[in-house]
Amino acid sequence: MERQDPAAMFALFDATSGAIQAIADAVPAEAWGNAAPCDDWTARDVINHLIQSNAWTISLLTDGTTPRPKGDITGEDPAAALRASFTEARAALRGRDESRTVTSPFGEMPPSGFAGFLSTHIMNHGWELAKATGQSTDIAPEIAETLLVMTKASVPGGPRVGAPFDPETIVPESASAADRLAAYLGHKPEHFDHLGPGAAATTAEVPDIATLLAGARDEVGSIIGRVTADQWSLMSPCTEWTVRDVVNHLIGGNEVVAQAFSGPTTWVEGDLAGDDPLGTFTASCDRVIAAATAPQAMEQVLHLPYGDFPAPMAVGFRFIDIMNHGWDIARATGQSTAFAPELNRIALEQSRGMMAHIDRSANPVFGQEQPAPEGGSVADAFAAFMGRVIA
Repeated sequence: MERQDPAAMFALFDATSGAIQAIADAVPAEAWGNAAPCDDWTARDVINHLIQSNAWTISLLTDGTTPRPKGDITGEDPAAALRASFTEARAALRGRDESRTVTSPFGEMPPSGFAGFLSTHIMNHGWELAKATGQSTDIAPEIAETLLVMTKASVPGGPRVGAPFDPETIVPESASAADRLAAYLGHKPEHFDHLGPGAAATTAEVPDIATLLAGARDEVGSIIGRVTADQWSLMSPCTEWTVRDVVNHLIGGNEVVAQAFSGPTTWVEGDLAGDDPLGTFTASCDRVIAAATAPQAMEQVLHLPYGDFPAPMAVGFRFIDIMNHGWDIARATGQSTAFAPELNRIALEQSRGMMAHIDRSANPVFGQEQPAPEGGSVADAFAAFMGRVIA
């Protein structure tokens, strides 16, 4: 994704926060207890979340250690508390050197990039506040349209395996930009009853994470199952990793995420593939699927060795990682890389969204995107996006 002009991103934050502040200022005292279209929250809960988020922003930009505040911190005048928090967040954003990236659950990004991310967050919850308090959801049309374009470039619209959003809701193009942004970010169809007759909203039909993981398990398992005894020591397209190392990496990654649903975990060391690489890989995938589909599992934040991530994002990483390294194994062992086109298409789409804000030149995990070969498979295009050089 092309890096946005820092001044424009800071101006976008100012404009968005100003538009939502106007909505907060217009809330009558008796409306703060109104139900909001967000997780059983009230209007007060929505504005409290925004104030908490601004405090968390200030922490990320300064000491980086202060946890997000808990409880109601709106005080006697929620609108005034929001205004003060926006003022402090603006100062913190501009006070951080642009060369010093911000570490967030959504990746490393410069302060200006983080300002853009926050603008979408503010608009989304501002929409909820307007909806809860009977105000117009046609909020700052030009700003909302800009945020919608940015969001579509960084949040995938298909299966949300790597983003903490519900599936997209489909609304008419005639709906306001703020309505379309809220719909894209997964607000439920019933939240758009204000659009009137003939404008019914519907949820986009997408495969769930268990289906995607099971597909990745089966497709990549087939590739692993065709590896011959003399091929395990072959070098893979992953720097300094053999085919066996790649399978070990997949098993270890699965085990770490599966265990994280029960508490903090650490890397699993050693040769995990053993005498039955395919069976061990398959069982590790099944453990992730079982953990991820348990009741309320995806509402957690998982504490992983490489950071804290919302469960949907952590599980999404597993799907992408499995598909990516499946290509490595196929390539290293002379198998066809024209496998699972639909799963690879989804993995590519998800990766583009998840990695939109990552500076790959400063990240040792991901290589720079490479040219996709003409006439190549979808898996080849995905591999090239993930940094594989395909001759």
